[in-house]
Amino acid sequence: MIDQSNNLLESEETRIKAAYARCQESSRYSWFNQGQLFQVHGLERDILAILRSNGLEQLQDKKIFEIGCGQGHWLREFIKRGASPANVTGIELISDRMAQARELCPREVHIACGNAANLAFENGSFDCVLQFTVFTSVLDVTMKQQMAREMLRVLKDEGLNSLV
Repeated sequence: MIDQSNNLLESEETRIKAAYARCQESSRYSWFNQGQLFQVHGLERDILAILRSNGLEQLQDKKIFEIGCGQGHWLREFIKRGASPANVTGIELISDRMAQARELCPREVHIACGNAANLAFENGSFDCVLQFTVFTSVLDVTMKQQMAREMLRVLKDEGLNSLV
């Protein structure tokens, strides 16, 4: 059963990587695309409102973890809002995007390449666990469920889990 589950996860990983390879050439996610810019600004307002409503306006001591961090945009945004780079962690499935995140983020930021269905962190490691488009990219329901379980597992009991 475990081998079958691992094969399904690997198959979904392969499908996701191929889909992102096709999207990479698109200008859809360019900062010069007005629709993309509008969406990002709206999301930024929503994130700040969520943080504020949960008493997380002071981020310097908070441990923040982003699933599917891509090139590290939101990791850098949290740092701009006061998070200590040493307390910011991201995981990205696609190695090229992870490498770009490492290049663009301060060196103290922890960025790993891997599948969020199997996180190498202890229970209750983070104050805030986020993902932005991961669940729309993953089609396999079993993988989504495992990722959600892992997100909740690494979140502190009093932490904030945002499935934006």
